Order: sequence, then C-alpha cells, then structure tokens
Amino acid sequence: MKKKNLFMALAALFVLAFASCNNEPEITGPGIDDGDDKPQPTEGIFSWEFSTSFGEFTTQDVLGAESWMIDFETAKMTGFVDYTNKANEDWLISPAITLGEISAAKLKMEYIARYFASLDTDITVWVSENYTEGAPSTAQWTEVKPASALVSGADWTTFSTTEYSLTPYVGKTIRFAIKYVSTDTKAGTIEVKSVKVEEGEASGSGDVEEPASGYLNETFSSDFGAFEVKTIKGNPWKIDFQCATATGYDNASAQTTESESYLVSPAVDLSAASQVYLQFEYILRYVKDGVQNKVLVTDNYTGDPTTTTWNDITSTLVEGVDWTTFSKFSWNVTSDYLGKKDVRIALYYSCTASGSATWEVKNLIMDDGVADENGNEGGETGGNDWVEYPSEKGNVSVLKLNSTVKVVDTQATASANKVVCDFGTFGWENASDVPEVTLEDGTKIVFAQEGGNNAPKFYSATNGVRMYALNTMTITGAAEIAEVIINCDVYNGTNYVGNDMLYATKSGNELKVVNDHTGNSGGVQLRVKTLEITYVQ
Repeated sequence: MKKKNLFMALAALFVLAFASCNNEPEITGPGIDDGDDKPQPTEGIFSWEFSTSFGEFTTQDVLGAESWMIDFETAKMTGFVDYTNKANEDWLISPAITLGEISAAKLKMEYIARYFASLDTDITVWVSENYTEGAPSTAQWTEVKPASALVSGADWTTFSTTEYSLTPYVGKTIRFAIKYVSTDTKAGTIEVKSVKVEEGEASGSGDVEEPASGYLNETFSSDFGAFEVKTIKGNPWKIDFQCATATGYDNASAQTTESESYLVSPAVDLSAASQVYLQFEYILRYVKDGVQNKVLVTDNYTGDPTTTTWNDITSTLVEGVDWTTFSKFSWNVTSDYLGKKDVRIALYYSCTASGSATWEVKNLIMDDGVADENGNEGGETGGNDWVEYPSEKGNVSVLKLNSTVKVVDTQATASANKVVCDFGTFGWENASDVPEVTLEDGTKIVFAQEGGNNAPKFYSATNGVRMYALNTMTITGAAEIAEVIINCDVYNGTNYVGNDMLYATKSGNELKVVNDHTGNSGGVQLRVKTLEITYVQ
C-alpha cells in the first residue's frame, strides 16, 4: 500500500514538473483563437499589443462622440462614421512608465494611418510628467516629434513603424499619449497594433533631417508638403487617394461647384543650374467643356496667383481610362528660368457649375538633368493597351489589361460620380463564404455559385474574393452603372482576371459579371480585390 502511494505521489510530481517546464509562448495572430488570455508584454521597458484590450491604457474624449476602440486587433480611432466626417479630439494615454538608469529611450509605434488631411497635425504623440487621471488639460504635455514622418498607408494590412525619442525623460516617470484630431471636412482612421518603450535612441533622432533629393520632391501621399493651396472660389485642392486632387464634383451630393484653385510650389533657386526638369504622374478624367487643367511657371510670384504673370507649360494632358493607370507629365526647364532664384510651379484647376473633371497628381519632382523622352505619354503599362474579349452572351464590353478587368457600357456617358469597394476591409474570416455587401451609397454586391462546382470564397492572403468557373458577381447600383474597374490578384506571374469567356450583362441599374467556362470547374479564377464603380452622367 505504501509503495502504491509512493508511486502515485511521484507521478503527480512528474506531471507538475512537466507542466511548469512547458513555458513555450502561445502563437497568436489574425485568424487564430487567442482564448481569454490577455496579451503579455514583450521584452523592453514597456510594451503592449492592442489585440484584445487597452490593458492599462486609458482614453479621454475631448471633442466629439467617437472614441478609441479595440477593432481588428488594434487600437482604432476614426471620426468617419456612417460615411460622414465628424470633428473629434481623442487621447489614448499610457500608464505611468519609469525610464530608469539608462542613457537613451525611445517609443516605437506600429500602425496603419489612412485618409488624413495632414498626419503631421492629426496624429501626434505627447509626454507628461504630472498627468494622473481625467482630462488631458489637467496636466502639462509636451509634443514629441517623430524621428521620421508618419506614413500614410496604402491598404489595411501593411503596418508601418515610427519611432519617437524619449531620451529627454530618462530617469523620470512619464506617460505618453497618442492624440487624434479630425474635422467635419476630413476624418482619417488610425489603427495602432502595438507600442514599445525600449532602451536606445530613436532611429533618425538627433540627426539633421536631410532634404529629399532635387529642388522639389513631393509625393502628396498624405499632405501637400511645402506646396500651398490658393483657392479663388469653390472647391480647393485636397489630399485624396494618396494624391493631390482637384475636382468640382462632390460624390456625396452629386453636385458640381464652380471652382478655381492653385497648388503653388515653394520658391526654387535655379541660379546655379544648367539643366533641370519637372516631372509628375497624374490621372485626368471626365473633362467637360469649360474645364481648365494647367501647369504654370513664374519667376515673379506676387503671393497672389491671380496677380502673378504665369507662363503656361501644359502642352497636352492625356485623359485617363481608369483610376489605376497614371500618365506622366515632363518638362525641361527653359533658359528663361535657369539662373533665376525665385522660380515657382503651380498646378491650376478650374471648372464651371455645369461641368467638372477630376485631376489626381502624385510624385512631383524637379531635379537636375533632362526629362524622360516620353513626356506626356502614358505610364509603364502603355495606358491604352486594353484587350477586348467579345462575347455573344454579354451586352457590355469586357476589356483586360494586366491584372485589371474593365466592364464598360460604351453607349453610356460616365460621370465623375464613383464608389470604391475594397474587399480586404470587411474583416471577413479566411476561406469564408462571401456575404452580400452594401456600400456607402446603397450599392449592393452579391456573389453566387450558379452552375459551378465551387462557391465564391474570400481569402485573406490576397484580401479578395475568388470567383471560380461559372460563378457570378451581381452589382445593383445606386444609379445606372457606366463602368466597373476590377482590380485582381497576381500570383507567380499569373494575372487572375478570369477566363477568356468571361462576359457581363447590364439591365437598368444591375450589372452582372459571369466567369464563364466550358466546364463547371477549372479555368482561370477571377480574384476580385477591389471594385471601382462609376455611374452614368
């Protein structure tokens, strides 16, 4: 009996010892069930992942009804609610953190930020030595500038990391806060995945920021940089779709406003230059009578573009065929401006109340050298090298170019009114059935299996919907549809743009795309990542 009891005791000790040694961390991530365990801080002075909760962080709403929330396994803040921009000021405040006996410290923030008017002012980081609780105004806060500029995201899956120096606070106990600001005209969205306070200096801090190469170098991805908007009337230039954008048309109201606006560069010193070129990428669409899009130059800017004498260097701008293919403008600076100290470039846009256009500009450069020979010709894809796939079953045209499919009613006149659907933004589970989608303007999108062996599925690896043989996609528009641009997945050199037999039919406000095939399986999938739907004028 004693031997039996001794054996049982030893067995129990063995089980406990084995359990105590099993300290392997649990793998977590999107699509993996983390259970009810709280995320654990990683190595360093302090860290937190906002996958399930704020932890010891607190939120303070200074302005507006919206608040920081846990969404998509991040700390998310947006003032864009129910398709409306709303004014907000909201703080996400850390617990007290002691920066002990170290020589340098930094804060690292992993995030996605999109659709902000200016990231420099709309997302800022602050530090306080005397905050305890309640409104931020009860304490003193000092803004900490990032070691490198915040990055405007291109999608909702790619996170960026920006570092902030906390070295001035070494030896002190502090709290840091992420401050979000939006207005009723522009409200961005930020998703913060994690924050870390670590020993060491922030990357790039303490160094003099080197200017970008060239006399001018602006991407317009998140702000206008050193350029200045001068609006005479109507709609101003704005940052939209990571471009400097000018239009008189408002999608929400479907109204066109008579507009006139300049986007003016800072002064450029060409006094020592011998060869200089100007270049930028652009998309120009839906140009109506009375619209003017110009590229202007002067060496005698008065501060008022309407009283300045400008030289028009526009030549011919190419009207685009979609919202993904950029054309290129190039100009070699003439001798009239070489040797001058105060040269400025302006992009000028004007329209009437009866007709508008939309002009998107990105990656503007002025640098030493000679412009590309192709000047104003289309981008790398050739711009107009679409291949049409006729079908007796369809009543609208289907064209393909690389990884893009365009479905267009050639008998309809397209307007500037459009809506975009990104299937990677809905938070669907991997390999899941695709539910009906209703867009902001009421447009509905329905995927169906029809006669195929396989039903459409959403896959997170490509953030898109896979349509197999004979599957259909039906779009019921808020208005009659003029064209649909389908951006598709590319994998191992294959453009997944559907079968050659793919066709589309249109009836009223409904447009149906069929991935037709000779059998009910096989062929080429149509992997739909985004849709850009343009309505009839």
